[in-house]
Amino acid sequence: ILLRLKRLAISTSSRSQIALVARRAAMDMESSMSLGMTHDVETRVNTSAWTALAVFCMLGPMAYGAEKMWISWSDKPSTRSGMPFWSFVLLVCSYILLTPGLICTLFRYDVSALNGVMELQHGSESMIEFIKALSSTGCWYGAAVVTLYAMVIPGIKLVLLITAEVLRIRSPRSVRAARMCILIVQMISKWASPDMFAYVLLMYLVRGLDHPPMLKGVGQLDLGFTSFALFCIFSTMASLGIQAPELPTSETAQAVTSEPTPLRRKLRSVAPFVATFLFVAFAASLAIGAYMPCMALRLDLDMLYEPSGPVPLSFKPFVEALGLAELVHAEVSLWECLGTLAKWGASGNANFFIAFVLFAVFAIGFTILDMLVLTVAAWQLRPSRRQCSDIETAGHSTDESQGPRRLLSVARVLKKLSMLDVAIVGIVVVTLCGYVYRKSGVIVSMRWGLSVLFVAELCHYAACHLVTGLAPSAPPQPAACNERANDAGVYVEDELSSESAGSTNA
Repeated sequence: ILLRLKRLAISTSSRSQIALVARRAAMDMESSMSLGMTHDVETRVNTSAWTALAVFCMLGPMAYGAEKMWISWSDKPSTRSGMPFWSFVLLVCSYILLTPGLICTLFRYDVSALNGVMELQHGSESMIEFIKALSSTGCWYGAAVVTLYAMVIPGIKLVLLITAEVLRIRSPRSVRAARMCILIVQMISKWASPDMFAYVLLMYLVRGLDHPPMLKGVGQLDLGFTSFALFCIFSTMASLGIQAPELPTSETAQAVTSEPTPLRRKLRSVAPFVATFLFVAFAASLAIGAYMPCMALRLDLDMLYEPSGPVPLSFKPFVEALGLAELVHAEVSLWECLGTLAKWGASGNANFFIAFVLFAVFAIGFTILDMLVLTVAAWQLRPSRRQCSDIETAGHSTDESQGPRRLLSVARVLKKLSMLDVAIVGIVVVTLCGYVYRKSGVIVSMRWGLSVLFVAELCHYAACHLVTGLAPSAPPQPAACNERANDAGVYVEDELSSESAGSTNA
């Protein structure tokens, strides 16, 4: 069949005759055995991924319920300090998945012409293999960045968590160090997953090359992606459940008794309008950037011929006659990717369902919610006339500041769960490191939609620093009240005061 195709390509350039021979070749070359093996592998991967996802979704509620039942049976008062049992269980199980996430295959891809007759490109990649490939090709900075995200940050999180639990029960100075360790863990936890977003888009692009019968593109996420994605999601959620230890009462009172300056009051007056402008700019940038292509993939056909590629050089006239140059190019936008991932996930593919959750919930959903909460909090920060009179007489208004503080506590959690910034960084890193595939003819590039998404995330960061920097300080409590609160096991949240002071000084 291949000899007939070669002779036909040399003798004539008729597209209709070539397409007819291609269809016949595709029908003759289909092998039920190979298709059955591929289906079996995909079934095993899909079953394992659904099982792991179901187990992790049940672990948290089951551990939380077990802890509550134990407290009720033992008649011991519950304390909010320390690491909750559900958080401990999720962290341990998440780190168990870290090793297969680094070793197992992340994705597989195969691009062929004539429905599998002529193989153009294929391969598979694990995290360790990707790092080795980067270092072997001289891309040491790419290997260092991927190692930082995939290995160093998870290791730092584990060391800081163990250190915080050891220092929590010691001297007041050790308590401050333990508090700092936990806050750092909560801040960096989500940054272990940037390349997961890029791999999802890469598989979408490979599947976008599917134009049967001329061109066939197959891309599949594997167990390495399942393990590492679940590790990133559930370890981040578990770290947010850990309560930072309280600062000593004297330091807390000293930090929050300062009166607001006139400049600070003026900034609170204009903050709602600035926050609203930032929200509008964020929404417009997100909508435009999500509709524009943010990543592209194409095959360099010149790199596919011998000696660098698998296709014989004598087949070049035939490949050119097929018009593959027009088909080996694909682009992806965020909205297109979301719709397709939802369809693939609804069809029963567990890994693409996890990918949809990563993009729809963490990258977009939590970011939009955080901007909404920050905007509402900025309007609540604006002092009314009665608040101004209270501030002039007493220095602060206790009742009026509780609403913004509650909203800012929610915004703080949403900020640490929102991953639009992580997705942008992941796409940039994988694209810059993607020249390791150029020798195989696979070219990955960025598109202008990524720049517009970056503008949207800049608006998000600006709104976050603006509103949290103007957060009201909690009024100091009397010593007797603090003693009763500590005796009852009540956790007094003062992190916002520390963050507000740091943002204002910056």
